[in-house]
Amino acid sequence: MTMRKGRTTILIASRVSTVMKMDKIIVLDEGRLAAYGNHDELMKTSPLYERMVYLQELEKEVKGGDSNG
Repeated sequence: MTMRKGRTTILIASRVSTVMKMDKIIVLDEGRLAAYGNHDELMKTSPLYERMVYLQELEKEVKGGDSNG
């Protein structure tokens, strides 16, 4: 988005699909920093993030489409 170009934007989300294209993602677990990086890095280094992605994709398949509503 050109509105955010050159600016720092902080986005708080529980859905991985909302943040997966962000430059940097901070993963919190019970209020503590669990992991930090972009989507590809986190998929390789964070079992917690990888599990969240897996469970949200599974949920999407079970519901048969978009699970945001």
